Amino acid sequence: MKKNILIVLVIVILIALFFWLKPQAVSKEQQPTENIPGEKTTDGVKTFGLEIKDKKIVFGPTTLSVQEGDEVKLTVLSDIDEEIHIHGYDKSLDLTKGQPATITFAATMTGRFEFELEHSGTALGVLEVAPRP
Repeated sequence: MKKNILIVLVIVILIALFFWLKPQAVSKEQQPTENIPGEKTTDGVKTFGLEIKDKKIVFGPTTLSVQEGDEVKLTVLSDIDEEIHIHGYDKSLDLTKGQPATITFAATMTGRFEFELEHSGTALGVLEVAPRP
């Protein structure tokens, strides 16, 4: 009898652990919009996709890591009309609400460069350019 109770208790604990530790499904809000690419590297071009809602990145990395000499392609979708500015590189991308916008440039300077929503002065993340080994 004690053995049966122990077996039932172990099964209940295992079932509880399964539900507690199982991965949660990605909600619709966490999924990227169709027109926003994930992070990838193809033919020497490092591509990043960002989606911005309420002046925050809701999809995509806040740190864009590349190596010196890489071609950087950044596609951004925003819920407001704004401008993204990449400091140091002095690159800007005009954003129109609901429309993906893309900028491509060569990562010619090493270092850490902040990018922000220019008009509201909201910091979004950094571009990190490492020296090529």
